[in-house]
Amino acid sequence: MLYHDSLPRIYLAALISVVALGLGVERSGIAGAYSDPVDRVRAQDESTYANSAMGLASDGGWPTPKVMGRFLLYKPPLLVWCAGASLKIFGRSLWALRLPDLLAAALAAVLVFAWSGGAGVAAWAALGLVLVDPLWRIFAQLCYTDMLLACFFTGAMFCLHKNGKLDRPAYFAGFVAFVAGGVMAKNVAGLLPLVALGIYWPLAGKDARPSVARIAAALGCVFALAAPWHVYQLLVHRQWFWADYVQVQLLGFGTRPPGQHSPEGQAWFYAKRLAATDPLLTILALGALPGLVRACRKRSPEALLLAAWMAAMAAALLAFRYRNLPYALPLIPALALAAVGYAPH
Repeated sequence: MLYHDSLPRIYLAALISVVALGLGVERSGIAGAYSDPVDRVRAQDESTYANSAMGLASDGGWPTPKVMGRFLLYKPPLLVWCAGASLKIFGRSLWALRLPDLLAAALAAVLVFAWSGGAGVAAWAALGLVLVDPLWRIFAQLCYTDMLLACFFTGAMFCLHKNGKLDRPAYFAGFVAFVAGGVMAKNVAGLLPLVALGIYWPLAGKDARPSVARIAAALGCVFALAAPWHVYQLLVHRQWFWADYVQVQLLGFGTRPPGQHSPEGQAWFYAKRLAATDPLLTILALGALPGLVRACRKRSPEALLLAAWMAAMAAALLAFRYRNLPYALPLIPALALAAVGYAPH
């Protein structure tokens, strides 16, 4: 657990994160910002989520959100639930619509700060790298599922970092909640922390990894939390759910995507845009790569966990055929941690 003497700095980091990321949250209209500033692609998905969230706030229908009267079953509803609840509580405004993503972005930044010790130059530098990242700032101020996923991925990896065996109830519960939250925000992409754990597990020592029984228990708890909504939709709206969630979102976009706005291959698409949007983080992360590799060879649990995090994300970006820059958001905290923790001295 975090030491009590670090809590004031954690609170300060949280305040700084919310203020820094929240400045100008209402500057752009719905879908007005660029989700890909390199190709100048507008964040058009925000209009879909905004319409659905406003419908929930005004008309209800929480189990099955709609957009313009049509069932919205391409993704699980956690984002529109949160945005709808925020609009219901605070009234209709851009900041209320985007508040869940803003808080998720700030929470992930604070977890990066805490991962780095919650004190000292390294922790503040890691926090700063996340807060000044242009992509992080863009999606902290949009109603998008990708920031929720980035937050939940970071949270799950933080729990593993603090308690690699997952034998402490708080971290076990946190890991389960973060993975289940990721599933409810972004369907199968929410399981990526489990992919990272699968990469990390055979490389880490027995004292730094969860037992098979512990992993099985975590999987069971994740299923118990994420399954009810999915089972409900399968029973009540089976054809809609199968068509939207499986055939269009997973199989369609995942294996046979529609026309793309850029002709590059997967690897170059993401590498080019991450470097163009944040050259400082890219340079620092590349400079830290040899140090990270050396630490992995020495079986450092932290280094192995970061490497597994990045490997799982890279594999997902390469495997999912639809190219979309927001998908790379969960890489940013990992790159910041690597840049600060393994930079040449």
